[in-house]
Amino acid sequence: MWEAGPDMPAAQGGLSAAALNGQLYAFGGEAFSPDPKVFPESWVFDPVSGAWTALPDMPSPRHGTAAAAINGAIYVIGGAKAAGFGAVATVERLKP
Repeated sequence: MWEAGPDMPAAQGGLSAAALNGQLYAFGGEAFSPDPKVFPESWVFDPVSGAWTALPDMPSPRHGTAAAAINGAIYVIGGAKAAGFGAVATVERLKP
């Protein structure tokens, strides 16, 4: 059964997420209003406290990425650097 959770700190689409050590990590994204923008922000959600906490920004702002956790790190893969287009082959790793 679906239920509402705490909203993210900012509205954005095209982001990626991965779970690691009982927490949910969210990366990047894009928005088109009022102006097209691609985000470098990274967030972690703690389901116990219900709180979102800002992490250091990704080195390169991207949307439409994939994210996967392996061996204690999260890899954010590919995506695009401009709203709607600009595909990249970038891979970045976060070790929380």
